[in-house]
Amino acid sequence: MKPRDEIKKLTDRLHELATGLADENAQMEREIMQFILGDDFIHMAKSWKVPIEALGLSNRALNCLKPRDIKTIGQLARLDRDTIKNFRNLGPHVFNEINEKIKHFGFKGWDMEVVK
Repeated sequence: MKPRDEIKKLTDRLHELATGLADENAQMEREIMQFILGDDFIHMAKSWKVPIEALGLSNRALNCLKPRDIKTIGQLARLDRDTIKNFRNLGPHVFNEINEKIKHFGFKGWDMEVVK
């Protein structure tokens, strides 16, 4: 076997192993979250892929999120408070609207205090 073929074979095997580890880690993470959150986990897991339009946000709020390629509630929930607050054209009213709506889907939200 040529060295190039051998390297290709080893690379493919390494990729298989890495993919397997990633799958095992993802499964372990899901099991831990389910243990911690119980029934809430199922609701949250389903929410991750729900389009942001399902939040019932105003057009202004949607227009602040769409240029940043935020399409799902999961993508939105992974952002931190400062990132959201620094979005262009997103004032306190829109921030509070997004924060309240995302809480209805079982996510914690970002407010320690309400932004005024």
